[in-house]
Amino acid sequence: MGGQDDADFYRFAGPGAKRRRMRLEEIPRSLTSRANRPKRPEPKHRQQETQKRETKDITTLGLKNRIRRATLQTNSFREVCAELEDANISVSGVTVSSVRSEMREIVRLLIEEHLIDERRLEQYLRQHQRDRAR
Repeated sequence: MGGQDDADFYRFAGPGAKRRRMRLEEIPRSLTSRANRPKRPEPKHRQQETQKRETKDITTLGLKNRIRRATLQTNSFREVCAELEDANISVSGVTVSSVRSEMREIVRLLIEEHLIDERRLEQYLRQHQRDRAR
């Protein structure tokens, strides 16, 4: 061809020119393959094995019923979570929040429609709190 491209004059031009200028011995260690990297020592907090609590296996429906019942028996989200934790039931806060808010909406609707007595619901709550305090 005989052009200047054949003479290798433009080998460092264009996108990626800086990367091509680097020589193999100048390549930083971070670009080497993972297989060649020395392993880092384990962090101290991971070296100690933590004890895992045994959790109860519970069905989805059983979990929902448990959260709904705890919603009727307690006043706050934290109390519901604490009650489930005391029963060794592992559940996320998002799940508890979702089921609890749904249950609270249903209770509000039933009270508005006069299908349940609000005073009886408050008595139920107080009774459960007394029983739990014992």
